[in-house]
Amino acid sequence: RVLIYAGDADLMCNWIGNEAWTKKLDWPGKASFNAAQVKPLTVNGKNGGQVRSSRNLSFVRVYNAGHMVPTDQPEVSLALINRFFNHFPLDKEHPSV
Repeated sequence: RVLIYAGDADLMCNWIGNEAWTKKLDWPGKASFNAAQVKPLTVNGKNGGQVRSSRNLSFVRVYNAGHMVPTDQPEVSLALINRFFNHFPLDKEHPSV
């Protein structure tokens, strides 16, 4: 499983470029990943970003975050990592996480 995330205010590694290279990866799930619906990343009832996931690859755009996403959006980052490590869908809130 692979999680790639980028802040939407990151000027060094912008989310547009990161999303573009994830879509160009040559792997068996490429077509399904590229066709996957972009869903909101909801944390404590607030929209913290966007998620695209298919099979074992997820790309997340985190709103209002620069290059250091965990520093800029600690609550969103913690929820994202907890969901990932617990094998929960990234776009759904979980009461235990």
